[in-house]
Amino acid sequence: MSEPLLYSAKGAFTISTALTSTSPFKGSTAVVAGSSIIASVTRAIYTGGGGSLAVIMRDGSTGIFPAVAAGSIMEVRAIALSSSNAATSLVGMY
Repeated sequence: MSEPLLYSAKGAFTISTALTSTSPFKGSTAVVAGSSIIASVTRAIYTGGGGSLAVIMRDGSTGIFPAVAAGSIMEVRAIALSSSNAATSLVGMY
């Protein structure tokens, strides 16, 4: 399927539907440390309360981010959270 073709005064151009790191998030879900796999692989995790953040990355490895500040958005491709998180009020964005 080809990209949509639009026309302007300067000529034809296409709109890319590819997901890039600067694309807006399309959804979010609350995530709980030590719970089951997150419904969608995250593009980022918002931390409402600061502390360490331990995630299971898309490739299965564990990523540990110490001393994450409250209100941070961590750009990580996570499939689950480890049970050893001090960060709270976590929201997975995809």
